[in-house]
Amino acid sequence: MNAELLRILFETTLATSVAALLVLALRRLLMPRLGASVVYALWALVPVAGLAMLVPAPEAVPAPMMLAARIGALSPVAARAAQPETFAWTSFATALWAAGALATAMLFAWQQRRFQRRLAGSLPHGEGLRLARGSEGLPAVVGLLRPRIVLPADFETRYDAGERELILCHERIHVARRDLWANAVAATLRALFWFNPLLHYAAWRFRRDQELACDERVVARHPHRRRDYAGAMLKTQMAGSSLPVGCHWQASTPLKERIAMLKEHAPKPMRSMAGAAVVSLLLLGGGYTAWAAQPEKPQAWPALPGAENTDYSARIEFSADGGKPARFFAYKRFGETFTMVDAAGQGQPTIVATVQPVTFEGKLAFDVDMRIIEDGETIARPRLVARNGETASVRQGKERNGKFVGISVAFQVAARDANAALQQARPFAPAERTQKLTTASGAQVEIASKNMNPPRYPVAAAQQGISGKVLLVVDVAADGSVRGAEIEKSEPAGVFDAATLEAVKQWKFEPAFENGKPVAGRVRVPVDFTVEKEDGAGGVVPGSAG
Repeated sequence: MNAELLRILFETTLATSVAALLVLALRRLLMPRLGASVVYALWALVPVAGLAMLVPAPEAVPAPMMLAARIGALSPVAARAAQPETFAWTSFATALWAAGALATAMLFAWQQRRFQRRLAGSLPHGEGLRLARGSEGLPAVVGLLRPRIVLPADFETRYDAGERELILCHERIHVARRDLWANAVAATLRALFWFNPLLHYAAWRFRRDQELACDERVVARHPHRRRDYAGAMLKTQMAGSSLPVGCHWQASTPLKERIAMLKEHAPKPMRSMAGAAVVSLLLLGGGYTAWAAQPEKPQAWPALPGAENTDYSARIEFSADGGKPARFFAYKRFGETFTMVDAAGQGQPTIVATVQPVTFEGKLAFDVDMRIIEDGETIARPRLVARNGETASVRQGKERNGKFVGISVAFQVAARDANAALQQARPFAPAERTQKLTTASGAQVEIASKNMNPPRYPVAAAQQGISGKVLLVVDVAADGSVRGAEIEKSEPAGVFDAATLEAVKQWKFEPAFENGKPVAGRVRVPVDFTVEKEDGAGGVVPGSAG
């Protein structure tokens, strides 16, 4: 759940940020040509882009149901044991976001409450009007559900009759356009995306454009009273404090910019129609673009015959060497082994997996134990933990020249009956972090250990024409040097052991990589001792056996 919430948060943050940048870029172009009202309407693109990301994305069409898929080559020297995924970071990030959103919402509530406390004791002053005891930040429109215009205490004496008419016209336009609802949406977005400074700046710019659009409407209705309207602005006492859900005369809205706007001609009908068309196209196009840009969502679980007799369904996705992932579904019982083999028959690794229910942090999860097999040898034992219905992933391989070489496997497991699975679940016990053995082929040994010197062929064995094999287990340090070695198997026993152990001290390997950094590991190295029959000379071929 936490991971899904963070994904939605990331996608909506990206969409609203791009939309805000687009509006900020277009407003300078459109303001002198189409007017402030068009620019103000264009700000709707920000919430529209965010909402578009919540509309379900197109579903990805998975590969046909099968338990075989081609897997790309895996570098065995770099293969390593994978640790179970932990969920602490998602829980922490979710808690941090929730705390920030709550703190921002509380700040806005306090600002709203502080402003409205100053209006206590206001008196009725006509239909929809209240006369306050103070003057700062007034006149203003407050009340989301029942908007009312609050006038300053000296409204009748500060303004003449013509100015009062223009002031009331301004405030009634706010009410008619439902600007308080627009401000409530802006405050909500700021609380949800409190961590995004771009959105806070965009909200400040949005409020300024809101006032400019309102001024434009007033001038359009009273084109010959621009001077009176400018005089009314100069007489108004601006508010230093913020009103998150309301419309008031803010000090942050420069009078110079507003008075300059009064010099502009009122938009003509054709320009207004063109502006409406531009806004509509941008809203529709922007919303669709944000929706279409979402990553494909996996297709819903398919219904298959016999699925009711299984314990869980698994959506499995894996890729080789960073390529396009292959997807398929499996329906199995807990503890039942299933195999993903190379369907193309090209000798690629095979993945064998089992799934068991466990409890992780007090909740149902699944322990996915995998074996990666190449040439009949287990080269790695990745293990991961996936919560019920959530995705966990692991990578086996290394970074080479800035590109990942290896395989990536992701599991999403869902229990058919979560309660029944929880009854079977055992507490999850992380396995000790052990270095898994890998088997290096001859070519890989030659590449990985360029400084390798072959063992000396024992004289007695060469004279007697004895050939043999030695299987070494080598401890490789992070710098590729040899820290130790032992004989795992030798044929004939004891004949070639000493020569092999003496030589391995001089070898140099390419180390394994983890998170882009070299790490220590263990590797199996087969060494063949052969006698050439033609001239009786002995030869050593490291890594030719497997």
